Amino acid sequence: KFQVWTLSLPVVVIVHGNQEPQALATITWDNAFAEWGRPPFRVPDKVSWAKMASALNMKWTSACGTNRSLTEENLYYLACKVFRNANLHPDDFKNLVISWGQFCREPLPDRNFTFWEWFYRVMNLTANHMRGPWSDGYIMGLSQKSC
Repeated sequence: KFQVWTLSLPVVVIVHGNQEPQALATITWDNAFAEWGRPPFRVPDKVSWAKMASALNMKWTSACGTNRSLTEENLYYLACKVFRNANLHPDDFKNLVISWGQFCREPLPDRNFTFWEWFYRVMNLTANHMRGPWSDGYIMGLSQKSC
């Protein structure tokens, strides 16, 4: 009698392509914030913005296939968006805590999509259509409705 087991990265089963962003949010959160040796998908409900910023930066550089990281200005913009506060003080946002709900459950103000859905779409747009200009440093910020 043998007992066989293996470790695996998280897997989320979806039945339609429109579920992909939510599935990737779950996998991103699990990969970034779970502790080794814990039961699957047992992760904290809240994490520091510093950890989240690091995870988003890693996801961005991987998806965009570039060595160019998100800048401090990019991360500040993302923090303002996810915390729904355009007036965050640049020195204070690094100490904030983000919840799973803020990340991918609660819609952004006056929108019908979440922070993760917005980030995911901007990341895919950059990866699929603007990889060269992003990598070469021709794109300085992230997508917003008004300047």
